[in-house]
Amino acid sequence: MTTFLTSWLDTLSAVELALVCCAFFVSITLIGVVLIHPLMRRLIHGERQANDVVIFVAANCGLVYAVLLGLLTVATFQTTKDLQDHVAGEASSLSTMYHSADGYPGLRGWGPASCFVLVASAVAGMAQMRVRPG
Repeated sequence: MTTFLTSWLDTLSAVELALVCCAFFVSITLIGVVLIHPLMRRLIHGERQANDVVIFVAANCGLVYAVLLGLLTVATFQTTKDLQDHVAGEASSLSTMYHSADGYPGLRGWGPASCFVLVASAVAGMAQMRVRPG
């Protein structure tokens, strides 16, 4: 029997094989529903209504989802706020460095602003190398 079944399945195209597999599993599901449903109804509805349990579970899942979504929103907002504060502090430090560099002479004909840009880009590059994973 298995030889006949495997040879028959080998002759089917991909679309036909997909339809046969879907029909097989849907028929097993429908037979299971028809045979198991009366037994499960007696087991579940024996003591109390199943709708009460479903409503209770759905309400609790909704509550947990809402609380987790609220906490995620607050955490994202706090991270954004911390990042904005950090960027503002870095900009303030760079501004202070730039104004302090005005008092120094240029480097080989470069002005103080060019020297500042050179130093700032080098510092940023070193910081970026430190942050990279690996």
